[in-house]
Amino acid sequence: MTSRLVGWLEILVDMQGSDLLLVPDAPVCMLVEGSVRRMEASLLTGKDIEDAVLPALNPHALELYSKDQIADSSFRIEGLGRFRINLHREKGEAAAAIRALTDEQLATAMPVSLYGDAPLTCQFVLEDHAVRHSYHHLSRIRKALR
Repeated sequence: MTSRLVGWLEILVDMQGSDLLLVPDAPVCMLVEGSVRRMEASLLTGKDIEDAVLPALNPHALELYSKDQIADSSFRIEGLGRFRINLHREKGEAAAAIRALTDEQLATAMPVSLYGDAPLTCQFVLEDHAVRHSYHHLSRIRKALR
């Protein structure tokens, strides 16, 4: 895990943001209460994004990313929270959406049912909803910053 990524995540959590958005040719942004906010003035490159995010991926996700150029992974930072990463390519360059889930959010999550009595797992929510939701915000950010 890089200190640069940890620093961004600390700011994200401090500002009660939900998503860290890393898009090439755009500044580091976060989603706070549905609004995109810049965290830094300088623009990121795809290499900047890979350098910051690749060390946080688990081995399976690293393998998938090197093969398919897209991967999902998760990790936990003690005292900060749990995070879900979607690393992918946009126009040939790396981009990432990282969803923050605080320990408090996870502890107070309500059980829900997806289909009748089938449980809706946290894993499903993270992979199917949170990551896809973040991905759609990336395209909105790109439009807003141009």
